[in-house]
Amino acid sequence: MSPDANEIKQSFGKIKERIRQTGRDLDSITFVGVTKGFDAHTVEQALQAGITNFGENYSSEFVQKAKLVTGPATWHFIGTIQRRNIASMARYVSLWQSIVRIEEARDIANIEPGAKGLVQIDLAELPNRSGVKVEDLSKFMDLISKIDISIRGFMCMGDPFDMTRTREIFTKAHEISEDFGLPELSMGMSDDLEVALECGSTIVRIGSALLGQRA
Repeated sequence: MSPDANEIKQSFGKIKERIRQTGRDLDSITFVGVTKGFDAHTVEQALQAGITNFGENYSSEFVQKAKLVTGPATWHFIGTIQRRNIASMARYVSLWQSIVRIEEARDIANIEPGAKGLVQIDLAELPNRSGVKVEDLSKFMDLISKIDISIRGFMCMGDPFDMTRTREIFTKAHEISEDFGLPELSMGMSDDLEVALECGSTIVRIGSALLGQRA
């Protein structure tokens, strides 16, 4: 059963307290509620609870949901970008958080010139993970700078099996962000939120801690 606005507000309050305990200013962080697997009604309930940014992973689910939501939702796409679906998604996406190929950046720019995006980097090197490798990043950033897309920073994921390794990954991601002088760094989910914030995250992506387990 999907949570209602009051339940989401209570969960959001607990998450905000976790953020405060890291010493970070709430206003310095963009909080993205991950709503994959939940319906448009849940998004509307989350809007009532004070959430304004939402993350989606799957293009078809996302587009169907975005069409139904009437409230002022700001959408982040955080899943694998499939080029054939960019055209149907572009009108709704405010921030493409998972750009990993130059071709998809070109497609986005052709449809929405000046669109905002993050480059997903692969520091964990786990199976079935996407992302630009560190050794390829300088060339990738040089190529993408020639495209009419506004790259705001980077996104990465930690190692769900090793929190010590996750801290190392997030520390490295922050160093990369500083090296390129970009303002946004999206890292941190329900289980590694505090570590991400301590390492300099500016965008967190929270699903289960906010909405519970998906059906």
